[in-house]
Amino acid sequence: MFSGMMFNIAKTHMETTKLWRIVKKMPKGTLLHCHLGAMVDLEWVFNEAISTPGICISATAPLNSKEAYESISVEFKHCSTSIADGASIWSSEYIGGTLVPVALAASTFKNKGKAGFIDWMKDRCSITQAESLQHHLGVDDVWRKLQGGFTILGPIIYYEPIMRAFLWKFFETLLEDGVKWVEIRAVFSTPFTRQGADSPTEDSTALIGVINEVVEKFKASNDFWGVRLIWTTMRFRETAHVVQGISAP
Repeated sequence: MFSGMMFNIAKTHMETTKLWRIVKKMPKGTLLHCHLGAMVDLEWVFNEAISTPGICISATAPLNSKEAYESISVEFKHCSTSIADGASIWSSEYIGGTLVPVALAASTFKNKGKAGFIDWMKDRCSITQAESLQHHLGVDDVWRKLQGGFTILGPIIYYEPIMRAFLWKFFETLLEDGVKWVEIRAVFSTPFTRQGADSPTEDSTALIGVINEVVEKFKASNDFWGVRLIWTTMRFRETAHVVQGISAP
């Protein structure tokens, strides 16, 4: 875990080397066993959340201080009904749990508006350069940060319009890097919400259908072989599943 985090230090230098430029241009063919939740471009996903109608943000308490920005839990959710005017999520008058349109929250962020909001969210959802060096805090601290990021990102990515756009962008990125077949590992613990709905689906059937539709549509217009989906679970749950192939070559 910690050796992987040290990659943050070397990454900038590695990407300037001749060897990196050679490797980047080489055909890759396949990407095996990648985690779906880790394939997200954070800059893209929060811009997508802001521009998608109905996506709202809530916090367990007012986000009115630097300490609050770092510690208070936030959550995203789609809400099809209009949100009544209320106190700003950045003010002490905000009532915890109240949904606020994310576009409004971003535009009124006190430090650089939308750009500052996205930077703040990216910081909440990734291991920062400073955190990658704090080995003395232990593995549990790392997992707490990662879990907090997944909790924020999940409801955004698993909203149907964003999931479709995310998968398409992901596949485009793979092709740009010479990858034509991908093996995706996912737990699917985050409920999937259909477009326009306020409540998630009861199971993952709709999600699997959406993934298959995007894969087939992308294959129809690109030289892309397909996807194998490893549908797994956490050890504390009772069952695990492997879906051998959503779309074979």
